[in-house]
Amino acid sequence: MAMTHRLLPAIILLALALTGSAQIAPALPPVPSNSYELVGAGAQILTTPTDRAAGLDLLTLAGQNYMFGQQGRPDTVMQVSLQSSGGTHVEGSGTMLDIWSGRRYTWTSDFAGVTSAKTLNVIASPVPLRVAMARYALLWPVGSIPVAREIRVARASLGGTPLTCVLVTDAAVPAPADGRGWREAEYCITSTGLLRTMSPAPGLYFVYDYGQPLEFAGHTVASAISAFEGDRAVLQIHVNRLGAPNATELAELAAARPSPGILTPPFFLTMHPRDNAAVQSVTIVHAYFGPNRQVLDGEVLTGDANMAMDDVLTRAARWIPRRLADTETFIRVEN
Repeated sequence: MAMTHRLLPAIILLALALTGSAQIAPALPPVPSNSYELVGAGAQILTTPTDRAAGLDLLTLAGQNYMFGQQGRPDTVMQVSLQSSGGTHVEGSGTMLDIWSGRRYTWTSDFAGVTSAKTLNVIASPVPLRVAMARYALLWPVGSIPVAREIRVARASLGGTPLTCVLVTDAAVPAPADGRGWREAEYCITSTGLLRTMSPAPGLYFVYDYGQPLEFAGHTVASAISAFEGDRAVLQIHVNRLGAPNATELAELAAARPSPGILTPPFFLTMHPRDNAAVQSVTIVHAYFGPNRQVLDGEVLTGDANMAMDDVLTRAARWIPRRLADTETFIRVEN
């Protein structure tokens, strides 16, 4: 892959950084173990500017495969099929189509009988949560990484493949002595710069399969992506086509009126104990809000499955930013 030689200095720097001292004792209970929770003991904080830059560079390189519609890139189309199960409001199967030409862009999906599109009013036609998850996994799995307050790295493996896992958080909390923290996003990357797993919050894991990768215009994309809630598969994403659009698709793009559609990465929110007491447990709620902060969907990823979901979502809605698009949200409820 063309980016491999650029990736090697970052990997060497991260390997050298993996020889630090012991971590501070955790302030929160440990994250539950999971088959796809790959970071165990030994994650090290990157403290020097050089090491931090290497960690951020590794994330940027891994995310470039899933950045489309860049100026100067060839026209591109991506066709996807989806199959889901679980407890959200809309489950089933369907398809999704994205078309890019320079900075022009449109998309449509037909999932479980619900039609969504960039050109449809998102208030009248909310996008199903599983479609939003697929778009997150395919279009901004790494997203725009902020200058995180803390970056940690760890060695790991999946299916015998060595990985470098990068943990990032913008929260001022002590790092756990072992494993991942509740407020850390986790990205595990191969030595050639391919994103192998992505977990925005504990309890939800996207696993990227490059057994038959699709390659086009400098992008190397997993042909299959599986989303797990804990150890349970809830969404299968298959990229059936990645290449140049045909004349009909370009005409569809030209006819599409400007609209924001669902174009924003997820929002992260922490709800602290109301009485400022010590945290005994953490529950991760995966929620979906409309442009007017209306609740569209919600599910518990890990923690208290019997919590008062309506109360949590009502409280959380006050903090959701007003956007022109729907907002996928991960809420960390600390009790």
